[in-house]
Amino acid sequence: MKIEELNEAAVVERILNYGDWDDVQEMFNVIGIKEVAEIFRRQILLSRNNYDKKISNYFSLYFDKYA
Repeated sequence: MKIEELNEAAVVERILNYGDWDDVQEMFNVIGIKEVAEIFRRQILLSRNNYDKKISNYFSLYFDKYA
């Protein structure tokens, strides 16, 4: 699969879980922090998601404050 074929939700999940802070900032510049926050919030509402609990907690607090 090519990177261009990935949907935004998959990219957001991967970068928030495994990227470093520079990756997260670049994603915010490309997609926008509000769009990333919306995608993240939809994903964590699912009964099964792939976010580590610490990552989920951190970005929930982060987006509540900054998005």
